[in-house]
Amino acid sequence: MRKCSGCIVTRKKKGKTQVLMVRSSSGQGWVHPKGGIEPGLSARASALKELYEEAGILAVQSKRLGTVMSHGKYGICSIEFFHVRNSIQLDKYPERKTRKRRWMSVREAMLNTKKDVRPVLKLAVTL
Repeated sequence: MRKCSGCIVTRKKKGKTQVLMVRSSSGQGWVHPKGGIEPGLSARASALKELYEEAGILAVQSKRLGTVMSHGKYGICSIEFFHVRNSIQLDKYPERKTRKRRWMSVREAMLNTKKDVRPVLKLAVTL
């Protein structure tokens, strides 16, 4: 089983919670920034690295949300998720040409989130 980590990123805009999602590597849908835990990095450090590479977001603060089991292109993956609420959005980031990022409503994010990941998204938007 592959060990992964990722981030659920939220912000408040005009009093409403928004969730950041990025285009999947295949370009077929929206996902939360995540990836395999890199050797020598903690789950949190790997998640924050993926967040920067895929979405150009620098986390000021992160909190562990929990771990979910998910089926993906690499088979079953154990994903440890972190909530990022305070962040800095950069214009230039490593995957900006292949991955678009988008802030969306909680409802739209929920519709674009795989069922097995929805519990951590629900938790993040209540914090």
